[in-house]
Amino acid sequence: MAATPALACSPMPVVASATPMRGEGCAIAYNLSEYRTVGLGSIRDLGHGFLSQVAFDGTACGAEENLVVLDCNAGLAAVAGPTRWSLMDLEGTKTAAALLEDQVAAAVQAGDGSLDAVAALATKAGMPDLLRIKADAAINLNGQKLPLRCGCTTYYPDLKPAG
Repeated sequence: MAATPALACSPMPVVASATPMRGEGCAIAYNLSEYRTVGLGSIRDLGHGFLSQVAFDGTACGAEENLVVLDCNAGLAAVAGPTRWSLMDLEGTKTAAALLEDQVAAAVQAGDGSLDAVAALATKAGMPDLLRIKADAAINLNGQKLPLRCGCTTYYPDLKPAG
């Protein structure tokens, strides 16, 4: 029986820069080193004034992720996580943050759009530590400040938070 080589992931180096790269859907990323990128992925509009965005810190081979859910009606956000993934472990499945994002989207569409519902889903998914902040604040992901203000301003500019 012949031995087969172990599969491995080798991330491509990137150019480190303190200047953020901006993408569609309020995406923002910082290449902190040639093998580390921190940022927010593109916004997913969940409807009814709710948005989600995945915050990440890592490489193409693995990362730490947090799910950010913005309630533009209330002007608040919830951050669930962190979870960690490795490309070698995924095998075509979604990350824990992406699975939670799908569950939150289904809850919002079913009429249960609240940060309390997000907290319950996050706890059930094994992410019980939920941070609640203002939707126009910034989160600090392992030392990198990531502003959230783009989401509600861009997708729901006419919504004014109650209160």
